[in-house]
Amino acid sequence: FTQHKHSEVEDIMKILSDCNVWVAKSMGKKSKEVIMNLGYTPLIINSDSIQEAEKEIVKALNHN
Repeated sequence: FTQHKHSEVEDIMKILSDCNVWVAKSMGKKSKEVIMNLGYTPLIINSDSIQEAEKEIVKALNHN
């Protein structure tokens, strides 16, 4: 049995506030809205490997 704790946007902001793009495998609707309202770009990437995630990130950023 493992527990999963959802991080709060405010907690994450303390660590990642200097990043322009936030990459995650999943993100709640409210968190995504808060991030966007603060001027950041949230990207939801559905890859299990770093190599595939990198390709998805580059593709997504080139479309923005």
